[in-house]
Amino acid sequence: MDALPPRERALQLRALTGCVAAIMGELSATAPGTADPLERRRAAIVSVGAEPLDALDGRAIADALERAGWAATELAADAPPEDVAALAHRERSELAVLPTARPADVLRLAPAYTLLRRLPDPPVIVACTLGAAEDLRRARGVGADDHATCLGELLAAIAQHLPDAARRRWGVGIQRVGERLVLRPTGDLDAQSVGRLDQVASSRAGTFDRLVVGLGDVAGFSPEGASALAAWCTDGGRPRELRPRLEADGALLDALLAEGLERTSFVGAGDRAALRWGA
Repeated sequence: MDALPPRERALQLRALTGCVAAIMGELSATAPGTADPLERRRAAIVSVGAEPLDALDGRAIADALERAGWAATELAADAPPEDVAALAHRERSELAVLPTARPADVLRLAPAYTLLRRLPDPPVIVACTLGAAEDLRRARGVGADDHATCLGELLAAIAQHLPDAARRRWGVGIQRVGERLVLRPTGDLDAQSVGRLDQVASSRAGTFDRLVVGLGDVAGFSPEGASALAAWCTDGGRPRELRPRLEADGALLDALLAEGLERTSFVGAGDRAALRWGA
């Protein structure tokens, strides 16, 4: 910071002071975690940028998560994407907090977002830019499930997406197969999670010709979820590429057919092998 011109150095110091004050206020308002220390804590990854303010933000995020009962592991934003995904898989991480304040960090982390989405049980990804203007478009563009600009928003997003370790949590795997975008949700399928699937697909509009939603990893579904999914498939006001074809069977297939979906809304048996992960 000493190498900066005096005016810019003063602005940086003022921003740093304000950021510290905001972070300390957030931390003081965060209730200590009540998790049993003998139980395995839920795992989270926190990616930290290289700048001084980024390091401060990363430490504040990790501290807030630790106070809420999480086991947070900090990684540098330039960590190899394979290492990020391997750590998430090994630790069974349920949450990944990744920065989007700086375009350079987004470019570095984009491959990590992709690999995290391809895990069998991908973590919820929250893009976080403490002290920066909200950039939801950038966060959605790289595949985040949510976006936060302060610790309060971050903890609220975690409570929404990961409310209880005992509940079957929602996530989505993302794969490209030729010109097709394949989304594979996990956890319980309800109207809200269908809306999030729609957001993930819409954020990538123009990058694929066909959209497929594979439902083989869904743990359960509600009637409202089946109805919302059927409405999405048959919404004539959408471009064809944003109306998904579905891969489903069992009770969920029956529920979707009961909603009036035609067999043409589902992928054929001949396509299923091509849609397997790693195909």
